[in-house]
Amino acid sequence: MNNKDIKGMNIKKLSSVLIFIEILLFLLSIFMSVKVYVSHKNVDRITDDYIGIQSDIYSLQTASDLMSAKSRQYVMTGEISFAYEYFKEVNDTKRRDNAVSNIKERISDVGHGAAEPIESALEKSNALMEKEIHAMTLIASISEDNKEYYPEELKTYILPDDEEKLSEIEKKDIAYSLVFGDGYSNKKLSIRESVDEATENLLGEIGEYKGEISGIYSVSFTFLMILLALSVINFVIITICLFRLVLHPLDLSISAIQGEKTIPLCKSYELNYLAVTYNTAYERNASTRLHLKNKAERDELTGLLNRTAFNDLVDFYKNTNEELAFLIMDVDKFKTVNDTYGHAIGDLALQKVAKLLNECFRSNDFPIRYGGDEFVVIMTELSHEQRGVIERKLKYINDTLQKEDSTEIPKLSVSVGVAFSDKGFDTELFKRADDALYRTKEHGRCGYTFA
Repeated sequence: MNNKDIKGMNIKKLSSVLIFIEILLFLLSIFMSVKVYVSHKNVDRITDDYIGIQSDIYSLQTASDLMSAKSRQYVMTGEISFAYEYFKEVNDTKRRDNAVSNIKERISDVGHGAAEPIESALEKSNALMEKEIHAMTLIASISEDNKEYYPEELKTYILPDDEEKLSEIEKKDIAYSLVFGDGYSNKKLSIRESVDEATENLLGEIGEYKGEISGIYSVSFTFLMILLALSVINFVIITICLFRLVLHPLDLSISAIQGEKTIPLCKSYELNYLAVTYNTAYERNASTRLHLKNKAERDELTGLLNRTAFNDLVDFYKNTNEELAFLIMDVDKFKTVNDTYGHAIGDLALQKVAKLLNECFRSNDFPIRYGGDEFVVIMTELSHEQRGVIERKLKYINDTLQKEDSTEIPKLSVSVGVAFSDKGFDTELFKRADDALYRTKEHGRCGYTFA
């Protein structure tokens, strides 16, 4: 067997290619999934940073407004509790300082544009704080309360010498101008503008960066969907190839083996190789079995089927409802032929009878050498209404055997008993044919009798 003569797709190579493609698509899908995940996390982080920075800006503004309000309230009323609340915000709560610190920490990939305005707002807020403490110190200096419990900043703040000598009304006027004057209001407005600028810059940078990340996310997600679609298509191809090139041919091969048939070729090189190998061995074995079967079921002398084959045919036709005709025949006075002419001539006589049987009966009939000089014939698909067919055949056989020829074989004749069955080879068929043969012999042989 030449391997080049075997056609078909190489499953090993095809499987290797498809599995490689599937693994590659799988790895690319993992890579793109990571990209999508990272992009998604970056969007979440930027969103969280934006929310945090906005919150911190709000805290910065709120703390600044609170300090302004408390300083003004103290200047207006002289109530020391407002001063305590002011310095509690400055020293304990520290929302302003914490907000600026948080904003600086949050600014990484984005928000750089917010840093400078925030710093400017802090500087302006510190300048306002200086004015506010100055104003509150002026009010504290004219207060009649026990200054022992005043905030430390008010006790340690040193007023200019020229202000120390001023009257109570003059000090109040200066304090009012410090926290209610146009300069103070302009500073507050400038702080608001710096905070708004920081917010605007932050929004711009957040939008740009978010747009960039969203673009990466969109491209990565689209590519991931394409990879998943290709992976599904490749998986479908693998499934179809597995079914068409392996599973279905294997099923056919198993059915063929179970049915003792040759395996049909398919589109797979490997399975075709196995099929060709199996079929070659099967045909060789089948030929051997057929030869052995013919040898086992054929009579060596006459070439007709033997008694073993007859038993198999009887077993087969027992299970059918087919119409049959069954003939039993003996060569008349065959023992005399053997004794007079010898066994060699006797063998030739038997061969002559066998040849006539092969010639006279159809291909779907079964002439059989039953034993010695006894022959039987199973005629299929034949009813008793067609007995004329059998009569003509038997008359021809005996007429031919009675003629002299150039051989040493003497004139011969056969006695025949015939029986019919319309339900296969029933148990009584052999007996009825044998009884008919006995009557033929009683009436002088060289003839036939129908049961």
